[in-house]
Amino acid sequence: MNGSGPTIKEDLAVRAGHELVARRILEKTGCKWKMDSTFPRLMPNFSHGTAGVAHFLVDLYRATGEKVFLETALQGAAYLRSVMTEEALIFHHEPGGEDLLYLGWCHGPAGTARLFYRLWQVTGDESWMEMIHQAARAIIRTGIPEERTPGFWNNVSQCCGDAGVAEFFDVLYRKTDRSEYREFAHHLADDVLGRADETAGGLWWIQAENRVSLEQLVAQSGYMQGAAGIGSLLLHLGAGRDADVRLALPDSPW
Repeated sequence: MNGSGPTIKEDLAVRAGHELVARRILEKTGCKWKMDSTFPRLMPNFSHGTAGVAHFLVDLYRATGEKVFLETALQGAAYLRSVMTEEALIFHHEPGGEDLLYLGWCHGPAGTARLFYRLWQVTGDESWMEMIHQAARAIIRTGIPEERTPGFWNNVSQCCGDAGVAEFFDVLYRKTDRSEYREFAHHLADDVLGRADETAGGLWWIQAENRVSLEQLVAQSGYMQGAAGIGSLLLHLGAGRDADVRLALPDSPW
């Protein structure tokens, strides 16, 4: 916001924020959101649920100073903390998906950690950073990429697979200088390269975009699902820790 008053975009964002505050579902431990009032399942992580909504509200607080946005985001984060497993992972959906644990950007810690990092930036509370480290350790303990779990299937892209998790570990290394994060990011990248097909002098990846349609194998070119996002990861890893080449999407707090 500036001295001349809010722009149309800022006004829409604030109105959306207040609508989200009004639509929150209160729980004993905090609050959560549905993706859609008619959708039968509730998904708590970044791309379709509570973590992503709370992340937006934290950013809105930073832009406006309206405490209700931060307070509500903290309620959402408190709910997420309450449903974490002992391994610091959060289920894919409820009801019926409480035992399904994704690892990537869309429905796993690689995405949901963005909320915790933003909260650490805003509040200075180190417990949010510790939650990120717990989630990182939990991912490593799953045994990926050699072990393909139900929530980490034959997909190597930014949204659901190796590339997104590797980006998460690469940025954690850049922020914390912990060598184990760099090593794991490169380990995942090696797996990505090992799964590539080569034709006409280029690389492409055949994968299953959808977990429930594993038989539908395609080679895609886009960022979230495909070669562009994989290429971005390889560029970041190859450039080194201090190189200013990072592609950061608008939702990134890193």
